[in-house]
Amino acid sequence: MYRMIPVFGLLLASGGCQLFQGCDAISLPGITVTVLDSISGEPLAPGGAIVVAIDGAFADTAVGLSDGRRYVAVRDRGGVYRLEVSSPGYATWVQRGVRVERPQDCSRTIELTALMQPAE
Repeated sequence: MYRMIPVFGLLLASGGCQLFQGCDAISLPGITVTVLDSISGEPLAPGGAIVVAIDGAFADTAVGLSDGRRYVAVRDRGGVYRLEVSSPGYATWVQRGVRVERPQDCSRTIELTALMQPAE
């Protein structure tokens, strides 16, 4: 059975937990970044990196996962992002043009690897 749900002045038809076709109640990250030392291939120390996703005036600081090597950002917001990863002792890693489709493509997570170069 469908019911009408008001969302910011709009009405959306919803069946169960689905708000958009292909989405469910679970919010997946739009971007996952694995942060590694470029020489050793090892992850940086847990919490040793700051990952920021920027789309115009919007910026999202990524949250580190418990494995200490992956960071997730951009839940439920589409856009074209510039990612910046910084860590003491390393040059800043930048990736431009990372396109996240939301909310129609809620199940797709962009996975990137930041190979951090030691600072000179």
